Amino acid sequence: MLKRIETIAMGDRPANGSTLGQPFPAGLGGSRSFRIPAMVRLSDGTLVAAADARWNTCYDGGGLDTVVSRSVDNGKTWSYTFANYLGDHGNVYSGKASCFIDPSLAAAADDTVYMLCDLYPAGVALNGQKEVWPHPQTGFNAAGKLLLTADGYDNENAVYDYYLDGDTIRDAAGNKVEGYTVDPFYNLYCEGIPVSNLFFSNTPYAVVRTGYLYLTKSTDKGRTWSAPELINAKTGGELVCLVGPAGGMVTSGGVIVFPVYSFQPSAGEFTSLLYSKDNGVTWQRTDSLTEMRSSEAAVIELPDGKLRVFFRNHKAQLYYADCDMEAGLWSACVATGVAVNSNTQLSALLYSGTASGNRGVVLISCPAGPGAAGSDSSSGACRCAGRIFAGLLGNDEAFSMTWQPEAVEVTATPAQAIPGDIYTPEDGYFSYSSLAELKDGDVALLYEDSQYGWATGEGFGYSITYKTFSKKELEAAFGLKFEG
Repeated sequence: MLKRIETIAMGDRPANGSTLGQPFPAGLGGSRSFRIPAMVRLSDGTLVAAADARWNTCYDGGGLDTVVSRSVDNGKTWSYTFANYLGDHGNVYSGKASCFIDPSLAAAADDTVYMLCDLYPAGVALNGQKEVWPHPQTGFNAAGKLLLTADGYDNENAVYDYYLDGDTIRDAAGNKVEGYTVDPFYNLYCEGIPVSNLFFSNTPYAVVRTGYLYLTKSTDKGRTWSAPELINAKTGGELVCLVGPAGGMVTSGGVIVFPVYSFQPSAGEFTSLLYSKDNGVTWQRTDSLTEMRSSEAAVIELPDGKLRVFFRNHKAQLYYADCDMEAGLWSACVATGVAVNSNTQLSALLYSGTASGNRGVVLISCPAGPGAAGSDSSSGACRCAGRIFAGLLGNDEAFSMTWQPEAVEVTATPAQAIPGDIYTPEDGYFSYSSLAELKDGDVALLYEDSQYGWATGEGFGYSITYKTFSKKELEAAFGLKFEG
Protein backbone atom coordinates (compact mmCIF):
# COMPACT_ATOMS: atom_id res chain seq x y z
CA MET A 1 0.00 0.00 0.00
CA LEU A 2 1.43 3.39 -1.05
CA LYS A 3 1.56 5.88 1.78
CA ARG A 4 -0.11 9.28 1.62
CA ILE A 5 2.37 12.18 1.45
CA GLU A 6 1.70 15.56 3.01
CA THR A 7 2.54 18.62 0.92
CA ILE A 8 5.25 20.99 2.12
CA ALA A 9 6.18 24.41 0.71
CA MET A 10 9.04 24.14 -1.77
CA GLY A 11 11.49 26.76 -2.94
CA ASP A 12 12.92 27.10 -6.43
CA ARG A 13 16.61 26.57 -7.07
CA PRO A 14 17.99 30.03 -7.96
CA ALA A 15 19.14 30.45 -11.54
CA ASN A 16 22.84 30.67 -12.32
CA GLY A 17 24.20 34.19 -12.49
CA SER A 18 27.23 36.46 -12.21
CA THR A 19 28.57 39.15 -9.88
CA LEU A 20 31.26 41.83 -9.95
CA GLY A 21 34.13 41.96 -7.47
CA GLN A 22 32.65 39.69 -4.80
CA PRO A 23 31.63 36.02 -5.09
CA PHE A 24 28.80 36.15 -2.53
CA PRO A 25 27.27 39.63 -2.23
CA ALA A 26 24.10 40.05 -0.20
CA GLY A 27 21.05 39.29 -2.32
CA LEU A 28 22.75 36.74 -4.59
CA GLY A 29 20.10 34.19 -5.54
CA GLY A 30 17.74 35.78 -3.04
CA SER A 31 19.94 35.02 -0.04
CA ARG A 32 20.87 37.89 2.28
CA SER A 33 23.25 35.93 4.49
CA PHE A 34 26.39 33.94 3.57
CA ARG A 35 28.80 32.02 5.82
CA ILE A 36 31.65 29.48 5.82
CA PRO A 37 33.93 30.43 2.89
CA ALA A 38 36.05 27.84 1.06
CA MET A 39 38.31 28.52 -1.94
CA VAL A 40 40.81 26.71 -4.20
CA ARG A 41 42.83 27.74 -7.25
CA LEU A 42 43.11 25.48 -10.31
CA SER A 43 46.06 25.02 -12.66
CA ASP A 44 44.92 27.67 -15.17
CA GLY A 45 44.29 30.21 -12.40
CA THR A 46 40.54 29.65 -12.08
CA LEU A 47 39.28 30.29 -8.55
CA VAL A 48 36.48 28.10 -7.21
CA ALA A 49 34.78 29.30 -4.02
CA ALA A 50 31.92 27.89 -1.96
CA ALA A 51 29.79 29.10 0.94
CA ASP A 52 26.59 28.46 2.86
CA ALA A 53 23.61 30.37 1.48
CA ARG A 54 21.88 31.10 4.79
CA TRP A 55 18.94 32.94 3.25
CA ASN A 56 17.46 34.97 6.15
CA THR A 57 19.20 33.47 9.18
CA CYS A 58 22.41 33.30 11.17
CA TYR A 59 21.66 29.81 12.48
CA ASP A 60 23.75 26.73 11.72
CA GLY A 61 20.77 24.78 10.42
CA GLY A 62 17.27 25.00 9.03
CA GLY A 63 17.26 25.10 5.23
CA LEU A 64 20.79 26.21 4.35
CA ASP A 65 22.16 25.42 0.88
CA THR A 66 25.58 25.52 -0.85
CA VAL A 67 26.47 28.11 -3.48
CA VAL A 68 29.62 27.85 -5.60
CA SER A 69 31.14 30.81 -7.43
CA ARG A 70 34.06 30.73 -9.90
CA SER A 71 36.34 33.41 -11.33
CA VAL A 72 38.76 33.28 -14.26
CA ASP A 73 40.14 36.80 -13.73
CA ASN A 74 41.48 36.70 -10.16
CA GLY A 75 38.20 37.82 -8.64
CA LYS A 76 37.16 40.71 -10.88
CA THR A 77 34.05 38.81 -11.99
CA TRP A 78 32.35 35.68 -10.65
CA SER A 79 29.84 33.15 -11.99
CA TYR A 80 27.72 31.28 -9.45
CA THR A 81 25.54 28.19 -9.20
CA PHE A 82 23.63 26.64 -6.31
CA ALA A 83 25.52 23.35 -6.33
CA ASN A 84 23.77 21.76 -3.32
CA TYR A 85 20.10 22.61 -3.07
CA LEU A 86 17.05 20.88 -1.60
CA GLY A 87 14.59 23.73 -1.00
CA ASP A 88 12.14 22.05 1.37
CA HIS A 89 10.03 24.63 3.23
CA GLY A 90 11.13 27.38 0.81
CA ASN A 91 14.24 29.57 0.56
CA VAL A 92 13.90 30.83 4.14
CA TYR A 93 14.84 29.53 7.55
CA SER A 94 12.77 26.63 8.85
CA GLY A 95 13.59 24.40 11.79
CA LYS A 96 11.91 21.54 9.91
CA ALA A 97 14.05 21.87 6.77
CA SER A 98 17.06 19.86 5.64
CA CYS A 99 20.43 21.59 5.70
CA PHE A 100 23.75 21.69 3.83
CA ILE A 101 26.52 23.33 5.86
CA ASP A 102 30.32 23.82 6.05
CA PRO A 103 31.73 23.26 2.54
CA SER A 104 35.34 22.15 2.08
CA LEU A 105 37.11 22.05 -1.29
CA ALA A 106 40.06 20.04 -2.59
CA ALA A 107 41.53 20.39 -6.09
CA ALA A 108 43.40 17.56 -7.84
CA ALA A 109 46.23 17.96 -10.36
CA ASP A 110 43.79 17.32 -13.23
CA ASP A 111 41.57 20.18 -11.90
CA THR A 112 38.86 17.87 -10.59
CA VAL A 113 37.36 19.71 -7.61
CA TYR A 114 35.95 17.70 -4.72
CA MET A 115 33.48 19.34 -2.34
CA LEU A 116 32.58 17.81 1.00
CA CYS A 117 29.71 19.23 3.08
CA ASP A 118 27.67 18.21 6.06
CA LEU A 119 24.06 17.30 5.30
CA TYR A 120 21.42 17.21 8.01
CA PRO A 121 17.98 15.72 7.35
CA ALA A 122 14.87 17.74 8.19
CA GLY A 123 14.86 19.19 11.69
CA VAL A 124 18.42 18.15 12.63
CA ALA A 125 21.22 20.57 13.59
CA LEU A 126 23.81 21.15 16.29
CA ASN A 127 23.42 24.91 16.77
CA GLY A 128 20.60 27.43 16.53
CA GLN A 129 16.93 26.59 16.70
CA LYS A 130 16.38 22.93 15.77
CA GLU A 131 13.97 20.07 16.16
CA VAL A 132 16.50 17.51 17.41
CA TRP A 133 20.20 16.89 17.91
CA PRO A 134 21.76 14.30 15.60
CA HIS A 135 21.22 10.71 16.72
CA PRO A 136 24.34 8.67 17.59
CA GLN A 137 23.96 6.11 14.78
CA THR A 138 25.92 5.84 11.57
CA GLY A 139 22.84 5.92 9.32
CA PHE A 140 24.07 2.87 7.37
CA ASN A 141 23.68 -0.90 7.75
CA ALA A 142 26.57 -3.37 7.96
CA ALA A 143 26.77 -3.51 4.16
CA GLY A 144 27.09 0.28 3.91
CA LYS A 145 23.53 0.79 2.63
CA LEU A 146 21.58 3.87 3.67
CA LEU A 147 19.08 2.90 6.37
CA LEU A 148 15.43 3.98 6.11
CA THR A 149 12.30 3.83 8.22
CA ALA A 150 8.63 3.83 7.32
CA ASP A 151 7.70 4.90 10.87
CA GLY A 152 7.89 8.65 10.20
CA TYR A 153 10.82 11.02 10.10
CA ASP A 154 10.09 12.53 13.54
CA ASN A 155 9.43 9.27 15.37
CA GLU A 156 11.98 8.92 18.17
CA ASN A 157 11.18 5.20 18.37
CA ALA A 158 11.41 4.56 14.64
CA VAL A 159 12.75 1.20 13.51
CA TYR A 160 15.12 1.45 10.54
CA ASP A 161 14.24 -1.84 8.89
CA TYR A 162 14.49 -0.68 5.26
CA TYR A 163 17.50 0.32 3.20
CA LEU A 164 18.37 1.94 -0.11
CA ASP A 165 19.87 -0.33 -2.76
CA GLY A 166 20.74 1.79 -5.81
CA ASP A 167 17.39 3.25 -6.90
CA THR A 168 15.39 0.64 -4.98
CA ILE A 169 14.04 0.58 -1.43
CA ARG A 170 14.19 -2.86 0.19
CA ASP A 171 12.92 -4.25 3.47
CA ALA A 172 15.11 -6.07 6.00
CA ALA A 173 14.63 -9.35 4.15
CA GLY A 174 15.82 -7.80 0.89
CA ASN A 175 12.39 -7.61 -0.73
CA LYS A 176 11.81 -4.71 -3.12
CA VAL A 177 9.26 -2.10 -2.03
CA GLU A 178 7.04 -1.76 -5.07
CA GLY A 179 5.90 1.60 -6.39
CA TYR A 180 8.85 3.66 -5.13
CA THR A 181 12.18 4.57 -6.75
CA VAL A 182 14.96 6.95 -5.70
CA ASP A 183 17.19 8.99 -8.02
CA PRO A 184 20.92 9.75 -7.44
CA PHE A 185 20.03 12.93 -5.49
CA TYR A 186 17.79 10.98 -3.07
CA ASN A 187 14.59 12.32 -4.59
CA LEU A 188 11.73 9.88 -4.03
CA TYR A 189 9.31 8.90 -6.82
CA CYS A 190 5.94 7.23 -6.33
CA GLU A 191 4.90 5.36 -9.47
CA GLY A 192 7.18 7.63 -11.48
CA ILE A 193 5.93 10.91 -9.97
CA PRO A 194 8.37 12.95 -7.80
CA VAL A 195 6.87 13.25 -4.33
CA SER A 196 9.62 13.96 -1.78
CA ASN A 197 13.26 13.45 -0.81
CA LEU A 198 14.64 10.96 1.69
CA PHE A 199 15.98 13.89 3.76
CA PHE A 200 12.65 15.80 3.88
CA SER A 201 10.15 15.92 6.74
CA ASN A 202 7.27 14.56 4.63
CA THR A 203 9.01 11.51 3.18
CA PRO A 204 7.29 8.12 3.65
CA TYR A 205 10.75 6.54 3.89
CA ALA A 206 13.12 8.57 6.05
CA VAL A 207 16.85 8.41 6.79
CA VAL A 208 18.25 8.17 10.31
CA ARG A 209 18.14 11.64 11.88
CA THR A 210 21.88 12.14 12.12
CA GLY A 211 24.62 14.03 10.29
CA TYR A 212 25.92 12.87 6.89
CA LEU A 213 29.05 13.63 4.86
CA TYR A 214 27.93 14.65 1.35
CA LEU A 215 30.55 14.53 -1.42
CA THR A 216 30.21 15.95 -4.93
CA LYS A 217 32.79 16.74 -7.60
CA SER A 218 33.22 19.00 -10.60
CA THR A 219 35.24 18.07 -13.69
CA ASP A 220 34.59 21.36 -15.52
CA LYS A 221 36.23 23.76 -13.06
CA GLY A 222 33.22 24.43 -10.88
CA ARG A 223 30.57 25.02 -13.56
CA THR A 224 28.56 21.88 -12.83
CA TRP A 225 28.59 19.30 -10.03
CA SER A 226 28.08 15.55 -9.94
CA ALA A 227 25.47 13.47 -8.22
CA PRO A 228 26.46 13.03 -4.57
CA GLU A 229 28.01 10.24 -2.58
CA LEU A 230 27.28 9.80 1.12
CA ILE A 231 30.53 8.81 2.83
CA ASN A 232 30.07 6.25 5.57
CA ALA A 233 32.78 7.45 7.97
CA LYS A 234 30.93 7.91 11.24
CA THR A 235 31.29 5.38 14.04
CA GLY A 236 28.27 4.14 15.93
CA GLY A 237 29.00 5.99 19.16
CA GLU A 238 29.65 9.40 17.64
CA LEU A 239 26.96 12.03 17.80
CA VAL A 240 28.34 13.51 14.56
CA CYS A 241 31.33 13.30 12.24
CA LEU A 242 31.64 16.74 10.64
CA VAL A 243 33.87 18.22 7.96
CA GLY A 244 36.45 20.88 8.82
CA PRO A 245 35.33 23.67 6.44
CA ALA A 246 37.81 24.97 3.85
CA GLY A 247 40.44 22.51 5.06
CA GLY A 248 40.72 19.98 2.24
CA MET A 249 43.62 19.24 -0.11
CA VAL A 250 45.00 16.69 -2.59
CA THR A 251 48.55 15.54 -1.83
CA SER A 252 51.43 15.39 -4.30
CA GLY A 253 50.72 11.65 -4.54
CA GLY A 254 47.07 12.21 -5.47
CA VAL A 255 45.48 11.36 -2.10
CA ILE A 256 42.31 13.38 -1.41
CA VAL A 257 42.30 14.56 2.20
CA PHE A 258 39.57 16.26 4.23
CA PRO A 259 39.91 17.03 7.95
CA VAL A 260 36.85 15.87 9.87
CA TYR A 261 36.03 15.86 13.56
CA SER A 262 33.79 14.02 15.96
CA PHE A 263 31.64 15.65 18.60
CA GLN A 264 30.34 14.13 21.81
CA PRO A 265 28.76 16.37 24.48
CA SER A 266 30.53 14.48 27.26
CA ALA A 267 33.89 13.88 25.57
CA GLY A 268 34.37 16.97 23.40
CA GLU A 269 35.70 17.30 19.85
CA PHE A 270 38.56 15.45 18.19
CA THR A 271 40.08 15.86 14.72
CA SER A 272 40.86 13.05 12.29
CA LEU A 273 41.56 12.84 8.55
CA LEU A 274 39.26 11.35 5.92
CA TYR A 275 41.17 10.29 2.81
CA SER A 276 40.89 8.48 -0.51
CA LYS A 277 43.71 6.94 -2.54
CA ASP A 278 41.53 6.05 -5.54
CA ASN A 279 40.04 9.37 -6.67
CA GLY A 280 37.14 9.22 -4.25
CA VAL A 281 35.95 5.66 -4.94
CA THR A 282 36.71 4.41 -1.43
CA TRP A 283 37.46 6.31 1.79
CA GLN A 284 39.37 5.66 4.98
CA ARG A 285 39.57 7.62 8.21
CA THR A 286 42.54 7.94 10.54
CA ASP A 287 42.35 7.61 14.28
CA SER A 288 41.51 10.84 16.07
CA LEU A 289 43.99 13.28 17.55
CA THR A 290 43.04 12.94 21.21
CA GLU A 291 45.89 14.69 23.04
CA MET A 292 43.79 17.83 23.33
CA ARG A 293 40.43 19.16 22.22
CA SER A 294 40.53 19.78 18.48
CA SER A 295 37.90 20.29 15.83
CA GLU A 296 37.81 22.33 12.59
CA ALA A 297 41.21 21.92 10.97
CA ALA A 298 43.30 22.80 7.93
CA VAL A 299 46.06 20.64 6.47
CA ILE A 300 49.27 21.09 4.48
CA GLU A 301 51.76 18.53 3.11
CA LEU A 302 55.30 18.51 4.46
CA PRO A 303 58.34 17.69 2.27
CA ASP A 304 58.51 14.15 3.69
CA GLY A 305 54.86 13.44 2.82
CA LYS A 306 53.47 13.75 6.32
CA LEU A 307 50.56 16.08 6.84
CA ARG A 308 50.65 19.05 9.22
CA VAL A 309 47.28 19.83 10.72
CA PHE A 310 46.43 23.20 12.30
CA PHE A 311 43.25 23.03 14.34
CA ARG A 312 40.65 24.88 16.34
CA ASN A 313 41.33 24.47 20.06
CA HIS A 314 40.80 26.16 23.42
CA LYS A 315 44.30 27.35 24.28
CA ALA A 316 44.27 30.95 22.94
CA GLN A 317 47.17 30.18 20.63
CA LEU A 318 47.93 28.36 17.41
CA TYR A 319 48.66 24.63 17.68
CA TYR A 320 49.50 21.93 15.16
CA ALA A 321 50.17 18.20 15.00
CA ASP A 322 51.58 16.00 12.24
CA CYS A 323 49.84 12.91 10.89
CA ASP A 324 51.46 9.94 9.17
CA MET A 325 48.43 8.45 7.41
CA GLU A 326 50.29 5.33 6.29
CA ALA A 327 51.34 4.48 9.83
CA GLY A 328 48.16 5.87 11.35
CA LEU A 329 50.14 7.91 13.86
CA TRP A 330 49.85 11.45 15.21
CA SER A 331 52.76 13.43 16.60
CA ALA A 332 52.54 15.33 19.86
CA CYS A 333 50.71 18.65 19.61
CA VAL A 334 53.00 21.66 19.17
CA ALA A 335 52.27 25.05 20.73
CA THR A 336 53.49 27.80 18.43
CA GLY A 337 53.21 30.68 20.89
CA VAL A 338 51.26 32.65 18.27
CA ALA A 339 48.33 34.36 20.01
CA VAL A 340 45.06 33.82 18.13
CA ASN A 341 41.38 33.32 18.77
CA SER A 342 41.79 29.57 18.94
CA ASN A 343 38.08 28.78 19.22
CA THR A 344 37.23 29.30 15.57
CA GLN A 345 38.10 27.90 12.14
CA LEU A 346 41.36 28.85 10.44
CA SER A 347 42.91 28.43 6.99
CA ALA A 348 46.42 27.18 6.13
CA LEU A 349 48.35 27.58 2.87
CA LEU A 350 51.79 26.21 1.96
CA TYR A 351 53.12 29.00 -0.25
CA SER A 352 54.87 28.03 -3.49
CA GLY A 353 57.86 30.31 -2.89
CA THR A 354 60.47 29.68 -0.22
CA ALA A 355 62.23 32.06 2.15
CA SER A 356 65.98 32.45 2.54
CA GLY A 357 67.69 29.14 3.24
CA ASN A 358 65.12 27.24 1.16
CA ARG A 359 62.64 27.32 4.02
CA GLY A 360 59.01 26.60 3.23
CA VAL A 361 56.50 29.32 4.10
CA VAL A 362 53.14 28.50 5.69
CA LEU A 363 50.45 31.19 5.79
CA ILE A 364 47.68 31.03 8.38
CA SER A 365 44.57 33.24 8.35
CA CYS A 366 42.49 33.57 11.50
CA PRO A 367 41.25 36.13 14.03
CA ALA A 368 43.75 37.19 16.68
CA GLY A 369 41.16 38.20 19.26
CA PRO A 370 40.56 41.52 21.04
CA GLY A 371 43.66 43.67 20.81
CA ALA A 372 45.27 40.84 18.79
CA ALA A 373 46.11 39.26 22.16
CA GLY A 374 44.42 35.89 21.67
CA SER A 375 41.22 34.36 23.03
CA ASP A 376 39.59 30.99 23.59
CA SER A 377 36.05 32.36 23.26
CA SER A 378 33.76 31.60 20.34
CA SER A 379 31.76 34.79 20.87
CA GLY A 380 31.61 37.24 18.02
CA ALA A 381 33.15 39.95 20.17
CA CYS A 382 36.33 37.82 20.28
CA ARG A 383 36.30 36.85 16.62
CA CYS A 384 38.08 39.98 15.52
CA ALA A 385 41.46 41.41 14.53
CA GLY A 386 41.89 39.30 11.40
CA ARG A 387 45.51 38.43 10.62
CA ILE A 388 47.62 36.43 8.19
CA PHE A 389 50.59 34.88 9.98
CA ALA A 390 53.74 33.46 8.35
CA GLY A 391 55.58 30.43 9.73
CA LEU A 392 58.87 29.16 8.28
CA LEU A 393 59.53 25.43 8.07
CA GLY A 394 62.87 24.33 9.41
CA ASN A 395 65.18 21.97 7.55
CA ASP A 396 65.40 19.61 10.51
CA GLU A 397 63.75 16.19 10.66
CA ALA A 398 60.67 17.53 12.45
CA PHE A 399 60.25 20.57 10.15
CA SER A 400 60.00 22.73 13.26
CA MET A 401 58.60 26.20 12.69
CA THR A 402 59.59 29.74 13.49
CA TRP A 403 57.05 32.51 13.20
CA GLN A 404 57.62 35.98 11.81
CA PRO A 405 57.15 38.69 14.44
CA GLU A 406 54.88 40.70 12.16
CA ALA A 407 51.54 39.64 10.68
CA VAL A 408 49.44 41.06 7.87
CA GLU A 409 46.43 42.85 9.34
CA VAL A 410 43.21 42.14 7.50
CA THR A 411 41.06 45.26 7.50
CA ALA A 412 37.57 43.91 8.07
CA THR A 413 34.79 46.11 6.79
CA PRO A 414 32.99 47.53 9.86
CA ALA A 415 29.33 46.65 9.88
CA GLN A 416 26.68 49.20 10.74
CA ALA A 417 25.84 48.58 14.37
CA ILE A 418 22.34 47.43 15.15
CA PRO A 419 20.81 46.56 18.54
CA GLY A 420 22.39 43.37 19.80
CA ASP A 421 25.13 43.46 17.15
CA ILE A 422 28.54 42.13 18.11
CA TYR A 423 30.54 44.48 15.89
CA THR A 424 33.78 45.47 17.62
CA PRO A 425 34.95 48.83 16.24
CA GLU A 426 38.42 48.66 17.77
CA ASP A 427 39.35 45.51 15.87
CA GLY A 428 36.75 44.73 13.20
CA TYR A 429 34.87 41.46 12.96
CA PHE A 430 36.75 38.54 11.38
CA SER A 431 35.79 34.88 11.64
CA TYR A 432 35.99 31.93 9.21
CA SER A 433 38.34 32.31 6.22
CA SER A 434 40.02 30.58 3.29
CA LEU A 435 43.37 31.29 1.61
CA ALA A 436 44.45 30.55 -1.98
CA GLU A 437 47.61 31.44 -3.88
CA LEU A 438 47.02 33.08 -7.24
CA LYS A 439 49.05 32.10 -10.28
CA ASP A 440 51.30 35.17 -10.06
CA GLY A 441 52.20 34.58 -6.42
CA ASP A 442 49.68 36.98 -4.96
CA VAL A 443 47.44 35.59 -2.21
CA ALA A 444 43.64 35.70 -2.13
CA LEU A 445 41.62 35.68 1.06
CA LEU A 446 37.91 34.96 1.44
CA TYR A 447 36.63 35.76 4.93
CA GLU A 448 33.59 36.52 7.06
CA ASP A 449 33.73 40.23 7.78
CA SER A 450 30.49 40.81 9.69
CA GLN A 451 27.82 39.13 11.75
CA TYR A 452 24.47 40.73 12.53
CA GLY A 453 23.23 39.12 15.73
CA TRP A 454 22.17 35.49 16.18
CA ALA A 455 18.61 35.04 15.03
CA THR A 456 16.36 34.81 11.98
CA GLY A 457 14.64 37.59 10.05
CA GLU A 458 15.28 41.11 8.87
CA GLY A 459 18.57 42.56 10.09
CA PHE A 460 20.28 39.25 10.92
CA GLY A 461 22.96 37.49 8.93
CA TYR A 462 26.60 37.21 7.87
CA SER A 463 28.63 38.64 5.00
CA ILE A 464 31.77 37.43 3.20
CA THR A 465 34.50 39.52 1.55
CA TYR A 466 37.13 38.63 -1.06
CA LYS A 467 40.41 40.52 -1.21
CA THR A 468 43.97 39.96 -2.41
CA PHE A 469 47.46 40.71 -1.12
CA SER A 470 50.33 41.12 -3.56
CA LYS A 471 53.52 39.13 -3.23
CA LYS A 472 55.39 42.37 -2.59
CA GLU A 473 52.94 43.37 0.16
CA LEU A 474 53.44 40.04 1.89
CA GLU A 475 57.24 40.20 1.59
CA ALA A 476 57.28 43.70 3.05
CA ALA A 477 54.88 42.84 5.87
CA PHE A 478 56.79 39.71 6.93
CA GLY A 479 60.29 41.01 6.21
CA LEU A 480 60.89 38.10 3.84
CA LYS A 481 62.05 37.58 0.28
CA PHE A 482 60.21 34.78 -1.50
CA GLU A 483 62.32 32.72 -3.90
CA GLY A 484 61.09 30.48 -6.69
